[in-house]
Amino acid sequence: MGYKPVDQKPVESDDKDGNNITGWKYHGFATVDESGPVDDDPEKLVEHESNTWHLQGYFSEQPEIKDPDKGCGIYGGGSWYIQGTEANFRVGYPEAQDQTVLCTDAQKPGEDEKDDDIKFSISVGLGPISAGPSIAYYSSVEYDPQPYEYTDWKFDYGVDGEELPTGQKDTVGVQWDFEAADIEKDVREMDVNLSQSYSFEVIHHCAGPEVIYSDTPDIDIERTIEIMKDN
Repeated sequence: MGYKPVDQKPVESDDKDGNNITGWKYHGFATVDESGPVDDDPEKLVEHESNTWHLQGYFSEQPEIKDPDKGCGIYGGGSWYIQGTEANFRVGYPEAQDQTVLCTDAQKPGEDEKDDDIKFSISVGLGPISAGPSIAYYSSVEYDPQPYEYTDWKFDYGVDGEELPTGQKDTVGVQWDFEAADIEKDVREMDVNLSQSYSFEVIHHCAGPEVIYSDTPDIDIERTIEIMKDN
């Protein structure tokens, strides 16, 4: 079973932000099980059927310290480093009020899951993500599911931070199923919004640490799931 990339929206920064880091490029993308239940179309569902999706991100060009000797007065250059601090993922429905025809199910990570991997096989090469097995890593997750309205994940890496995700073996991401319920008409289209962002901090340590935060903008991917009557 392979997963097909359905969208990719890189965001980037130049090296003029004043934080002593180079420019960077971050890719937020979704993948979906390409062997969908309807004509192998992964974005079509029949009532009571489901399909598995992933939402992920990684830096194809990671920020690096521009000048490791940038001064600290009497402490010389001190030390500089970068660490990941937070990743946020959201699945939402613009028509969330009172809708009960499409929900998220089998969300991973769930309420009690930590320090695990989501392993799957991407079918089409995608930047540094190539065809073959891929891993989406998570830890210290806060999880808030309202399956017919939204599902939120927040990965808080805490005091020690994380190395930035930069490729196939260390992408950061989440997994869920879109599951369809009964519909009144023969066909019902449901718009969904997939969103993610990533935060990291630049730390300059002189007599003590000075912390400078940087964030990717919200990366939004809008999709439409078509649900058909089970005749």
